[in-house]
Amino acid sequence: MKKYAFNTSTYNLRTVVEEYLGNADLENLHVTDKFKGELTSAKGDYGDQKQALHRKFYNQMDSDTRFIVTYKKLIKEIIQPIFKEEIYYQKFPTFRIHQPDNICVFKWHRDMDFGHSEHETNVYLPITKAYGSNTIWAESKQDKKDYAPMEADYGQLIVWQGARLEHGNKANETGQTRVSFDFRVLKKKHYDESRVNKSLTRNVSFSLNNYFTSLDY
Repeated sequence: MKKYAFNTSTYNLRTVVEEYLGNADLENLHVTDKFKGELTSAKGDYGDQKQALHRKFYNQMDSDTRFIVTYKKLIKEIIQPIFKEEIYYQKFPTFRIHQPDNICVFKWHRDMDFGHSEHETNVYLPITKAYGSNTIWAESKQDKKDYAPMEADYGQLIVWQGARLEHGNKANETGQTRVSFDFRVLKKKHYDESRVNKSLTRNVSFSLNNYFTSLDY
């Protein structure tokens, strides 16, 4: 698990998100757009990717290229050099909202439990301050269960092994909403088309040009 810095003026993801959601006070999204219930699995009415704010962001991302252009620029100029070899990366990052008195991901897990490759590397990129009970908690080594918060400010990202390390959320008691993105990276040498799985929750194939893409695409 390692933290890296990036320039928020060059990769200004927060401003785009603010415009997509029509709200510049992301830390207080719960005041104007409070979730009606505790988030649950992807299949429920309170699915952790199904709330109105999630849909609003994804709909805007589909119709406006600014976010994806900046995201791809960050992959090329910040993420690729970290790995020092050719990579595939998650085509569309996952948008997360962790409101006070709620959770963000419905279940403590390792990504391998849901069909992901053990070779994937995760990137956690908060666009609000991520700290205490409003951030991801993860173990430092597989099966160690020494859970600790992954804390970062906007302008920092964390590269870590979410496929193998158990992680999850606590009820957010900070009084501030955490807004973040996470995405997965796979070294090209570890991609095997014949062994591609599907997501156990959404039945999405983890194949190239479906879930993953390359900088050449």
